Amino acid sequence: MNTRSRTRRASEVNALYEAADVFDDEESESETESVFEVQHNESDEDGSEEEQVEAVESKSSSNESESIPSTSGKRKRGRPSYLRGKNNYKWSLNIPDRRGKRAHTAYTATPIGPVSRVTSPLEAWNVFFDEEILKIILKYTNQEITRKIVDYNRRNIQIKSHHKEVDMDELKATVGLLYFSGLHKTNHTSVESLWSPYGMSLFRTTMAVNRFKFYNFMY
Repeated sequence: MNTRSRTRRASEVNALYEAADVFDDEESESETESVFEVQHNESDEDGSEEEQVEAVESKSSSNESESIPSTSGKRKRGRPSYLRGKNNYKWSLNIPDRRGKRAHTAYTATPIGPVSRVTSPLEAWNVFFDEEILKIILKYTNQEITRKIVDYNRRNIQIKSHHKEVDMDELKATVGLLYFSGLHKTNHTSVESLWSPYGMSLFRTTMAVNRFKFYNFMY
């Protein structure tokens, strides 16, 4: 190999080394830039991940606060406040609140009208059975007695002394005997026992037993 060829060979080798150094510099710069971009992207991703974690934590805390029921509005379990009866009536078990004493007005019952002039038990009775009512009772009682006497004559039954009409005094005496019998609870006792010598003398002294039986049992 001559000298010219050696020189050309050496220049070619040097050119190759220079080209290799330039390529290495560009590659190192590109690698540096890519590393910087990767680090920058990783920092951005870290920040976004932190933000996402914070958002997830805040959302989970809000969900937990919503899912936990409030104890303030929760109804207490235990003794019921009311019961229901067989007829479905609602009975409260709580004592009602007293909001102060109410003013009570005292009312005194006073009689009015004819009752205000009553001074005896007989006058009180006459308020319910006045003379007009007694006259009506006396009228229809005597009508029935007359009808009964006519029936006795038609059947040829002997008319006795107690077969006669009633006056006002005898009517009132009969009503008095009925009250007296009810007072002593002898309303289920036979008439003969009431007028017997062993009975109460008020019956015997008021009227005869046959007279009482005639117009009290003629219906």
